[in-house]
Amino acid sequence: MLFSVTPSLPSPPDYMPKAPPKQVADHRFTPLSRGSMQPQPGRRPSAGAWNPQEDEVLVSARAQGMNWAPIQQTHFPTKTPNACRKRHERLMERRNAEDWDTVKLETLCKEYMNVRKEMWSILSARLGEKWQTVEAKCMEKGLKNLQSGVRSAMRRERLMTGIADAGMADVSSEIDIEADDDESSRPPRLPERCEPDTSARRTMPGQSIASLLQTS
Repeated sequence: MLFSVTPSLPSPPDYMPKAPPKQVADHRFTPLSRGSMQPQPGRRPSAGAWNPQEDEVLVSARAQGMNWAPIQQTHFPTKTPNACRKRHERLMERRNAEDWDTVKLETLCKEYMNVRKEMWSILSARLGEKWQTVEAKCMEKGLKNLQSGVRSAMRRERLMTGIADAGMADVSSEIDIEADDDESSRPPRLPERCEPDTSARRTMPGQSIASLLQTS
């Protein structure tokens, strides 16, 4: 019996050069220095989130009398001056709210109850509702919802005013068209008939018809 043997290919020699290993980019987070936070040219600075350290720097810089543009350029190059101003306003509002102690809150409650009816009666008189109802509704909605309602009402009033102005313009144009149609449909005016002047031919007392004919 005969067997066919397939010759095996020789293995590559060990001296052949190997491909260099691929370099994998390291995407791990590395802390940025102050200089690396400079905005790139052509890109608008982003407000971003604020951390407690930046809040302290912002309050301290403002307390030293610095304006918003120098504060942004010196301490917050990735933010805008307007963002610094708004953040400072929020911090001051929060600090003033937190500074209210128990005695101050009790004084507020006492004074509110003393003028409660008087202050809500002014608004209830304009609405034609009971002052207790107006008070409860305002407390339920809150200041932000009330401010949003005011903006919505102003937009609606401007829209209705624009529609009313457009309607009045259409009515006036229709009136002008009707007036033009009336003028065109009227028949042309005829010239007034001139009556002959016979005052010179009136007979004078003592004149006869024959004398008048001779003079004419």
